[in-house]
Amino acid sequence: MGRRAKTLVPIAKGLRKPDSVPDRTEKVASKLLEYRHTQKYYYDQHTRAKDDIKPGDPIRIQTPEGWKPAEYSRGTEYPRSHIVRAGNSGREYR
Repeated sequence: MGRRAKTLVPIAKGLRKPDSVPDRTEKVASKLLEYRHTQKYYYDQHTRAKDDIKPGDPIRIQTPEGWKPAEYSRGTEYPRSHIVRAGNSGREYR
């Protein structure tokens, strides 16, 4: 595995370091980065941007009883957090 075995016998610290080839490490890193870019390219071919939600747009929220219709009210200062108005009483949920 590119390492020397751990032992209780006194040994120089330089011999405890794994042998690695700098060129090989860089080559693996560049191949991994190239692979990630390729995967992103193919994934992005079938994606599309979501439409912005405006106040008053009809949406659905999940409750313990199931999915219920609601109305988008406004966003919050927190990321991925919104205020919606649901039910006959017009109660607001975050």
